[in-house]
Amino acid sequence: MTNAIMNVLYEYGLEEKILALIIDNASAIITYGKHLSYEFELEFDNLAFFHYQCAVHVLNFAVSQGIELIDDSIIKVWNLILYIKVSSTINKTLKKLYIVKNIKYLTSELDIKTR
Repeated sequence: MTNAIMNVLYEYGLEEKILALIIDNASAIITYGKHLSYEFELEFDNLAFFHYQCAVHVLNFAVSQGIELIDDSIIKVWNLILYIKVSSTINKTLKKLYIVKNIKYLTSELDIKTR
């Protein structure tokens, strides 16, 4: 992998312009980032090169772990939203209430998992 990246950098004349590598949190990729930093030090005498873990991946991981630690409240809310979503009677009643209150009705979404 290192050789492939080095070849691309040479091919496009970017070897002296690379400043950093942003990686995800997989342990193999973290190890690779350290290896690539070492290669840049040797090959280009570039002591300013760093590899960083992606802040979005770190935040996503922290939130995912935090949600797993929360008690039954999350499950109760999830079940309530599911019940509302599958019940046409409740949906119609909620829509009428929203119209009376002059509020835009938005449907609920369950478990939107994105990275």
